[in-house]
Amino acid sequence: MRALFACAAVGLLSGCGLLLNGGPSVVDLQVVPEGAEITVKAADQDDVRHEKGPRVKLTLDRGSAYAILVTADGYKPRLARVQNRVALGYWLDLAPCALAFLATSNSPASQVSGLAAVLSLAGMIVDLLAHTAYEHDVHALDVILEKQGGAK
Repeated sequence: MRALFACAAVGLLSGCGLLLNGGPSVVDLQVVPEGAEITVKAADQDDVRHEKGPRVKLTLDRGSAYAILVTADGYKPRLARVQNRVALGYWLDLAPCALAFLATSNSPASQVSGLAAVLSLAGMIVDLLAHTAYEHDVHALDVILEKQGGAK
């Protein structure tokens, strides 16, 4: 009986990225020199955002990678990248599917594990569509520009 409840719980809780990771991610960006221009562009979108330093909290869509260009008069420009990837927790949602394949009888436990697998796959699809299956590789960036002459 415990196996039934555990399997059902795993199935119901998987695909919960929308509940746990809903919304954009936040990247704290600190730039030197103060007042530097910050240009943020998503890899898969046409819109460009402009900000000014020294400190900015960037809210970024989890489903996109970003290029961040920092410029200031008298300094060499610097490009930073924020990559996105599928989060480890998303892949762990495959556990109910594995349980369903392991339980091959017509027992109630097997039927519940099959239901857990279906619920898990549905949750995984929702997480992909809502971009909550993704995470960014950085949450804080420090960008220090170098003066044109070579000194910082």
